[in-house]
Amino acid sequence: MTRTRVACLLGLALTGLLALVGGEAARARGTQSGLAVAVTADGTRLVAGGSNRALYELDPETLEVKRRVGLGRQVMDMAFSPDGSVLVVESTKAVQFLNADTLEPFATLDKAERIVPVPSLDGVAVRVSGRDPAIQVLGFADAEVKASVPHDGRLSVAAFGVSPDGKRLGLLYYRRQDESEEKVAWNDIPEDLRENRDAALREFQQRHDGYKARFLVFDLASGEQLREHV
Repeated sequence: MTRTRVACLLGLALTGLLALVGGEAARARGTQSGLAVAVTADGTRLVAGGSNRALYELDPETLEVKRRVGLGRQVMDMAFSPDGSVLVVESTKAVQFLNADTLEPFATLDKAERIVPVPSLDGVAVRVSGRDPAIQVLGFADAEVKASVPHDGRLSVAAFGVSPDGKRLGLLYYRRQDESEEKVAWNDIPEDLRENRDAALREFQQRHDGYKARFLVFDLASGEQLREHV
């Protein structure tokens, strides 16, 4: 058995265990050449997908393949709805909503990526690019927009998330060069920090590298920005 297959099987087993222990749907995001998995909250359904543009439904106990369905897109991430009736799949530059029983898509959102389940709103948050970039929460059942927060399309989104109560959205942009932050060369870093090479050094370098990142918090219902951290 190859190292890749061992890693995949371990990932599937651990994801299934998390779902069974936590009582919530679980998932593990893939990479450009990796594997994405999703498990229903009751642990009875397990689906995997990856770079070969197909979905595999597996037996949660034996990991035997029960069904293979061609998706036509590379799978990056997946998430089941709380009741297990809908599977949301993030592929390359699109998010699809699938009937979990048939694995057939009933809605497709192009120019969208990064899915974040929001159980309190019975939906999933996605990042939508294009003319009107935004973070949108779409209902699991019908893929209709429940909430939408516009963001600065000139900046690259590093990550985002929704609070457990579904009221606030956190949005982190990738760092950018900023002249207001001093850039300190290695030889100008205090000698004691350079000698220890611990967390204090890493913090000093981050605060003096000439880059800044922005983290914003929004009210999800109104889209109003509540605060910003730089």
